[in-house]
Amino acid sequence: MEVPLVAFAVRALGAVAGIMITASHNPPADNGYKLYGPDGSQIIAPHDAVVEAAMALAELGEALGCEDEAAPFVAAIARELAAPPPVQRLRAFYAIWKKPWMSVSQSTYIHDVLRIAGFDNVTADSASRYPEVAIADIAALRPDAVLLPDEPWVFDEAQAREIAASQAFGAAKVTLCCGRDFCWHGVHAAEGVRRARALAVRCTEP
Repeated sequence: MEVPLVAFAVRALGAVAGIMITASHNPPADNGYKLYGPDGSQIIAPHDAVVEAAMALAELGEALGCEDEAAPFVAAIARELAAPPPVQRLRAFYAIWKKPWMSVSQSTYIHDVLRIAGFDNVTADSASRYPEVAIADIAALRPDAVLLPDEPWVFDEAQAREIAASQAFGAAKVTLCCGRDFCWHGVHAAEGVRRARALAVRCTEP
């Protein structure tokens, strides 16, 4: 089958995903695959971290002889990836540390969960994987939401109130979130993506 037909077939058949094994003329060690989402578009880095996590979970189950136990978790991740995209997207600053302020680039699992949930990561293009940032620079990017997780830095309600009251990030909605939803792949991945989507919806509410 020609590669373009995979994208067409995924859409025509209403498939969750499409996979093209690309052995071609490459040496066996270089054989690979191309993955397509439910809309027929190819899934490539940096938008494949959650997909890679699902594949790693399946491989771990196979290596441990626990394929049946791993299968429901892999299927749950696939269902989350096949869910309709968010209607409204929000520009978000995701803080992983406070002294100094730090965030994440597009080369992280956190970024991919943000993307799937409906958030556009304002520090996505940073050269560093975990960039140090200045509040004024983030405010200038006009985020709609500032997400404060409980790990690795433990943000709490008192800090969230203080940050919101300072209006250091402009009119952005300051919101606490569960760090494991954005950081823990494996068996928590599907639930994490689902909860991240729900968080994005809440961030759109007054």
